Amino acid sequence: MADSDFDRFERAIVAALPAATLPLRPNDRLAAFGLTDSLQLVQLVVHIEEALGIDLPDETLTTDTFETIGTLWGVLSAHLRPARP
Repeated sequence: MADSDFDRFERAIVAALPAATLPLRPNDRLAAFGLTDSLQLVQLVVHIEEALGIDLPDETLTTDTFETIGTLWGVLSAHLRPARP
């Protein structure tokens, strides 16, 4: 069975923020996993973009986007390409 986009998203979070553990929950705060500075933010974005094959527009890279797993996934999922049958 192929991994879902959310599975790849979760693995990217854990790869970039080792304090994060699966399963991730929508209300989990990214700061609690160690996302505390701009370098970590850039590393997280790179992991996510590579895992999901997307390029996040600069205007989505706000503090609100990176507040929780749920807010980040909400922004990311709007930029995913629909799966092909």
